[in-house]
Amino acid sequence: MKRFLMALALVACASAALAQSVLDREILRDYNLNSTTLIYSCLGDPSNQAGTVRTVQGGGTTLTSLGIASFANVAVNDVIIVKVAGVENRLLVSAKTSATTLTVGPSSTLWNGGNGYPWTLSKFTSGTAADICWTNIEQYSSGKTLVSIEYNQGDLTGGFDFRLEGKTASPGALPHRIYPSSAADCVGIAMTYAVGGGYCTLPTASAGIDDRIDLGNLWPYAFFRVGMLVHTADPSDAGANIEKISVFLRSENPR
Repeated sequence: MKRFLMALALVACASAALAQSVLDREILRDYNLNSTTLIYSCLGDPSNQAGTVRTVQGGGTTLTSLGIASFANVAVNDVIIVKVAGVENRLLVSAKTSATTLTVGPSSTLWNGGNGYPWTLSKFTSGTAADICWTNIEQYSSGKTLVSIEYNQGDLTGGFDFRLEGKTASPGALPHRIYPSSAADCVGIAMTYAVGGGYCTLPTASAGIDDRIDLGNLWPYAFFRVGMLVHTADPSDAGANIEKISVFLRSENPR
């Protein structure tokens, strides 16, 4: 009987070791794209910050740091994450009033008797460098990987151009264009192909599911990133014309 119970315990341990693990990550949140040349934009890994943050008692979009907490290192397009009762509040920074006060969205209530809550910071990065905005999916790429790209708001003339790049983990590996590999990849979902540029184009925003696309099967790449640009021009960022472009990742490790 003892050997039988030990065998069951070993099977249970093995099953736990083989259990699937899932990675859900926000790569970009409501980004206001203005560049007419190729750029890469992303959010970094969240890092714990000192002190606590709060809104006013009735809630709102003004966030204040308390105690030793300081927003000196926070900038527009960063995301502040506050967990309350196990639920994450992800707040996009739209303006910085001072080292202790920010404007964020969406509106939330983070009072906690005036004491606020601990917080983490996900820093925004944007540029053209060859080494920025690569997301590591090496332990997940042989399983199920999904990259969601959303053009949720904006007035870009000609639309929003994007492409998905990948590279392997081999030393010195250079980027490859995963998507689109040809004009055929851009057929459907109201998309067109940017001839000569190697991009797919989402022509209009705010049209629901037709301006969101999911891309999967990134094997054998260990890293990926999304390149983007304005197809022709950005006439205005006033009110509802401001662009809101988001990128999300969901990966499952089958091992």
